[in-house]
Amino acid sequence: MAKIYVGSKRIKLTVPTSIDLTDAVLTKLYIKKPNGAESQWTATISGTNLIYYTVAGDLDIAGLYYGMAYVTTANGIYWGETFSFKVWERYK
Repeated sequence: MAKIYVGSKRIKLTVPTSIDLTDAVLTKLYIKKPNGAESQWTATISGTNLIYYTVAGDLDIAGLYYGMAYVTTANGIYWGETFSFKVWERYK
């Protein structure tokens, strides 16, 4: 993946889940920003992956972001493995 910079928008995040998402009723990415603030980003489904495109304000701090997929189905609630990505200050 190319470097991601503070303020970037329309960055596509593809998060694998390895579960059948056919009956999913809620799909989110739980995100922890470098300053410790937590966000929930509503994701769409593509096969067994969750897809999210960042919007203004999502990538507003430089540093390491952590995330987890969250899926609710009629059969239960599923959490994915933790993933991370780095957001850089501009001109770095």
